Amino acid sequence: MIRSSHSTFANDYVYREAYDRHFILNITGVQSLEQCAYQCHNNDYCRTATYYSVDKICSLSEEYSYVGIKIEAIGIATIISFTLCPNGYSEPEYLCFGDERQPVPFADMLLSLTLVKTLSNTLSFRPAMTTTSLYIPLVNNDTLLIYDLASYSLADKVQLKPGVYIQGFDLDLRKNYLFNDAISHNLYYYTNSTVIAVGDANYATFHVCMSNQYIVGLRFISLPIIANVFNKTTFQFLYNVSSAINPLACIILSDQLYLAADAGILKVNDSSTVVFVNDPCRIQGPLDMDAAGRMYAGCEYSNTSRIIDYITSASLASISTSYSIAVGKSSKYKYRLVKYASLSSLDWYEY
Repeated sequence: MIRSSHSTFANDYVYREAYDRHFILNITGVQSLEQCAYQCHNNDYCRTATYYSVDKICSLSEEYSYVGIKIEAIGIATIISFTLCPNGYSEPEYLCFGDERQPVPFADMLLSLTLVKTLSNTLSFRPAMTTTSLYIPLVNNDTLLIYDLASYSLADKVQLKPGVYIQGFDLDLRKNYLFNDAISHNLYYYTNSTVIAVGDANYATFHVCMSNQYIVGLRFISLPIIANVFNKTTFQFLYNVSSAINPLACIILSDQLYLAADAGILKVNDSSTVVFVNDPCRIQGPLDMDAAGRMYAGCEYSNTSRIIDYITSASLASISTSYSIAVGKSSKYKYRLVKYASLSSLDWYEY
């Protein structure tokens, strides 16, 4: 395969992902900046790398460097930014490739997807994708299905907690799981086959999200308190968020909490909310984001999933789907999308 990309360097900075799940891995014993660039260039998902020259560590990220944050680190590190688009094109408006193919407008690409697999009897309100797997937490069930992206086959089946009905779900870069029970509204964190209760019955939860630092449980019919925020390391309660809206889903990007609501997507500032995307379609989630900064947000009233530019909040495209549920991810060579075609039929597409 011919690999094609352009790279630039930013000395004295480290890169931090906007979406923690987009971290790929750290490679130790890398002796030079050039070797780190080589590692990223030859990884199917890497678009940004940070080389720590003293520690000889090469840190790989899925995201384009414009999506996340550059943190000053004088004499410590260098950011290597890769661009797949040729001159005159840019993501997220276009989908660009790490080979000789020409860019395609993202909205047009969505009309040319190929159906590769249909998963029956797999209703899930919160499917999620990593670079290797598709995660399907089953509704009214205690089971998480894990499919291999390369073979489309079922790779694992995990019982998160016997007897619970999974409602909200999220996972982190270490494949730990956060979920809540639709019956008791209790919040749980699953790590290394151990289930930890987060908070207590006073923190009734009906949807969840997390980052490397925080766990968020959206409250169940408890205005004006709409969300509880916990420390992810200690599980200690930190603070709650108040608003006059009922949130329906959440995502944490660059330590900023975003909420799906009737009127669009809200951003939480200092424990209050401001409008990020104004769209009266009842955005119910799931909220997700790919490596180019495309946010995916389901709209209940129109049975579509909106795709929004995280940087500008501009609309990029929309997809028709049952239950308004769709998530997407792209490597340098392939774009994947999963969405619901019917009550319990999850369709898996590629481009």
